[in-house]
Amino acid sequence: MIPIPLGVILGKIEDRLQTPVANPDSVARWRQLVNVVWPPAPPSVWDWYFTEEIPPGSIVVVEFGDGSRIAGSWEDGSFAATSPEPHGLILARQWGLDDQGNPTDAAVEGSAGVIVPNESTIKSIRVVLSTP
Repeated sequence: MIPIPLGVILGKIEDRLQTPVANPDSVARWRQLVNVVWPPAPPSVWDWYFTEEIPPGSIVVVEFGDGSRIAGSWEDGSFAATSPEPHGLILARQWGLDDQGNPTDAAVEGSAGVIVPNESTIKSIRVVLSTP
């Protein structure tokens, strides 16, 4: 018996939160209340790192489970899919790697970028803070 009234009440609250109001402070108070009752999930390490920590111009070196590596520059046009979407990467320009897996001094000529469609095969990600 409780699930139906509770569902109706939560639906009304959600409608209220989604409807533009003249007083944005009232929406902020509702959101604070909702966050107390149902706190948002903390960001994953992936989400946090790719939304907060990579400076533009850095080289991202991705190592896969099989030991292969690929690198690309984190710049305009780069993108990391974050939660709740499946994690993945688009790096704007592919970057060369030497035999030790370190970035070379040049982007791969003719490359339009690098796409890593999901993170399940990634072993590690290394970020070189400035281009060599």
